[in-house]
Amino acid sequence: MLSALIISLLAAIIPTAIYAALFYWADRYEREPMWLVMLAFWWGAIPAVVVSVWGEMFLGTRFIQAPGSVAATLTEGALLVPAVEESVKALALFAIYHWAYAEFDDSLDGLIYGAMVGLGFAMTENFLYFLSSYGNRSLSDFTWLFLLRTILFGINHALYTGLTGLGLGLARNSPRSYANWLYPLLGLLAATLVHGLHNFGIALTSARWTNLIFSGALAIIGLTLLPVVIWVIWQKQRAILAEELADEVGDTLSQDEYELLLRHWHRPLLRRRDPTKRTQVRRLHLYAELALHKRRLHTFGITREPQLPLQIGRIRAKLEEQQQG
Repeated sequence: MLSALIISLLAAIIPTAIYAALFYWADRYEREPMWLVMLAFWWGAIPAVVVSVWGEMFLGTRFIQAPGSVAATLTEGALLVPAVEESVKALALFAIYHWAYAEFDDSLDGLIYGAMVGLGFAMTENFLYFLSSYGNRSLSDFTWLFLLRTILFGINHALYTGLTGLGLGLARNSPRSYANWLYPLLGLLAATLVHGLHNFGIALTSARWTNLIFSGALAIIGLTLLPVVIWVIWQKQRAILAEELADEVGDTLSQDEYELLLRHWHRPLLRRRDPTKRTQVRRLHLYAELALHKRRLHTFGITREPQLPLQIGRIRAKLEEQQQG
């Protein structure tokens, strides 16, 4: 039993850690606080799983007729489970959006927070699947299950909840009042729909294994589109930095640092062992944050976010302090 526990834990944790690191790396300019990222992750890993299981059991006994039938399996897998799980996972995103509004800068932040919630959820779910199957199946069956759940479908939950996060990110920087409820709602509906389509394909697989192609194709499409979405957001962020920091060059921001921030393929905020480079990284991080705040001030004014001038002042004070130090 101990070996089953250890192997199942490692099989669930190691791939998740790799995916989480990749998503965190994707925050090219203005990384989110680690404590907030971990809070999102652990919401997905423990409370979201517990609440989802309870919600599915509670609702299933009331709305699922003839449990165990094909119709019930499809209804539960394609409708009930996605709706419950995505709603519960989204609670963490709405909480961060509401209580840590200053740390929710754009669509990339929403995608990353959503991915972290989804990865936490997937880690716990995978662990439970691996533990239940260990010893009851052959090594080849366990390996197949591992490859399916951690490789082909490894970031599915991250993609689902990431869609909700994208909706919140779009709302964050939209000047339209209806965006505050419409975009998050569309993101949540998209997450539920894609999750439901995946579960529908998996349910069909029980009748014929070749139906796995449907869910596999859906996962591959998501894996293909994800880098494209991140790249588009990077280009938008780069354009914001280029415009909002142009008038900062010549003060504490040098021309070389300005160009460093705007490079395409080199991540400018990579931490270095050299103390001088670390100081530069912190300064460039502040400038990236300054650019995003200036853009929101120019877009919304102080009517929507009256605290923006104060926040910009604090960033400038930190820059001056670093320059003097």
